[in-house]
Amino acid sequence: MANILETMGVPRSALILESESRNTFENAQYSKKALEAAGAKRIVLVTSSWHMRRSAAIFKKAGIDFTPYAVDTLMEYFGVPGDYLPDAGALDNSTRIIREQIGYAVYRVLGRL
Repeated sequence: MANILETMGVPRSALILESESRNTFENAQYSKKALEAAGAKRIVLVTSSWHMRRSAAIFKKAGIDFTPYAVDTLMEYFGVPGDYLPDAGALDNSTRIIREQIGYAVYRVLGRL
């Protein structure tokens, strides 16, 4: 991601990288420490549009001030009757939504949100 941002014109010096986390909760915890050490006050939270609801709740609970920036939106125009029939793409989208809903519920029960 750092290389992509650099290609887009973001200077490497403007990035604070966190590479120790294994999940979103750990990412927020490790990021908080790194941001405090760097004196950063506000970040741009970039994640998939599917994952933003849970990520935003986790980062908010961690006390990180952020601007959300959701990417990779999979919204598509439904135009022909075939678009309303089940297919592998629809199953993939449903799986993503269900996974995020379960993740949100589990994180709420665990007190991570």
